[in-house]
Amino acid sequence: MNANSNAANANANANANRAAAAPTKDELMALERNAHEAFRTKNAGFWDGFLSSNFTAYSSEGRMDKAAALKELANPNCDIKSITLTDDQMTPLAPDVAAVSYKMTSDGTCGGKKVPAEHWAGGLYVRENGQWKGAYHAEAPASDPKAPASSPPKVNPPPPPSAAGSDPTTQALVAAETRIWEAWKNKDAAAMESALGKDFTFVSSMGRWDRAQVMKNWVTDSKCDVKSYSILDPKATPMANNITLLTFQGSGTGTCDGQPIQTEWYGVAYMNEAGTWKPVWAISVPPM
Repeated sequence: MNANSNAANANANANANRAAAAPTKDELMALERNAHEAFRTKNAGFWDGFLSSNFTAYSSEGRMDKAAALKELANPNCDIKSITLTDDQMTPLAPDVAAVSYKMTSDGTCGGKKVPAEHWAGGLYVRENGQWKGAYHAEAPASDPKAPASSPPKVNPPPPPSAAGSDPTTQALVAAETRIWEAWKNKDAAAMESALGKDFTFVSSMGRWDRAQVMKNWVTDSKCDVKSYSILDPKATPMANNITLLTFQGSGTGTCDGQPIQTEWYGVAYMNEAGTWKPVWAISVPPM
């Protein structure tokens, strides 16, 4: 009896340890490739088990939750011939939260229009009931520095302020985000250093930047002349552990590299460090 009980306990502990183990890059990128393949083949049955209960993303209509995502993914208006993921990176953010980012090359059409050949993409995974599930996803068409400048896309105005923007967590994260935008506007290196998480990563159409590159491009070597900025339609979505996702529409007046500052959608993972919220991973994408 005791031997059997001890063996059972040992097996239970081993299973618990496996369940709590940090994910590997290969593990999460395999899930990510499965998701892209499901999208390519229009496998509607894949998504309910893949997406987390609090999944968040943006579509052409704006922010969407899991129910809206399932509806959109049930019959995507796309004909994708191939998708290849390269230059991938996985960043553990907490025991039950991790971020992935990568470069995506694809061939196909959506809505009858050719999709951009290359994107920088990424998202968040959370562990739910021992399984890693997609909690956030975004894709930004890769920019070509040699291409002629294009006009900023027209952006639908965000919805009027709602209760989602007035809860204490959203307010706290907007205050933290405002410190970053203010430091960017003023090219204030000390303020930016204080506002960013120590291992902050930023993904956008220009690629993936580590913290040092962010400091260089946003402050010390910034080519932006920012007159004003706005953080619109913010919403905080708890992920797991001490990680919360802030999504919002960011815009500004002024120029970067001589071009008008464009409005973009942002997803920023914040970590609560001893009562202070700091960003640890973020991605920005132009409106679709």
